[in-house]
Amino acid sequence: NGFGTMVFTSKSRYTGEFKQGKMHGKGIFYYSNQGKYIGEWQSGIRQGEGKWIQSNGNVYSGNFQQDKPVGQGTMNFKNGDRYTGNWTNELPNGKGTYYYAHGERYEGNFVNGKYQGQGLYFYKDGSVYNGEWKNGKREGKGELKKLDGKIINGEWAGDISLKEFEEEVGSQEDIEIYPIVRPVFAKTEEENCSMQMALNM
Repeated sequence: NGFGTMVFTSKSRYTGEFKQGKMHGKGIFYYSNQGKYIGEWQSGIRQGEGKWIQSNGNVYSGNFQQDKPVGQGTMNFKNGDRYTGNWTNELPNGKGTYYYAHGERYEGNFVNGKYQGQGLYFYKDGSVYNGEWKNGKREGKGELKKLDGKIINGEWAGDISLKEFEEEVGSQEDIEIYPIVRPVFAKTEEENCSMQMALNM
């Protein structure tokens, strides 16, 4: 019990509070792959508020349950993007906002890291889409308000407005698809495995 440092054969190490020989309270865990976790522990696992500096340069700050990001948290990505909102199973699930480094953002529902359900997308040119999403694409009922005042309202499929598609069929003009750069969330299995190995030694 008390405060101390434990070094593991995997070259990971922990400095912080202990209870009955386990990491418990507040402490810092240095992963062998150069990642780092600073925060609260309970019976040897990450539990409570913490900051996870991952080896790939991403930084998660928020709540942990049973060693994983769960509940409210923010991920700052190395490329300048940022997600803040709800997490389950190490991925955005539920309500959240994804901010792109280039100035656009999405506000709405997520399912396993993808835009799904109701959401708004704010383009950097001032246009706004408000409607339904599926697997990261505009799908279902939605409305796109362009900066010039034009409104495209109706059904969408695969990111394309069916109404606009029907109007443009046979014309010389191309349909404006308004491309979206979608975030890719990847679980950091390497760091999780290295942590579990350390805890089991």
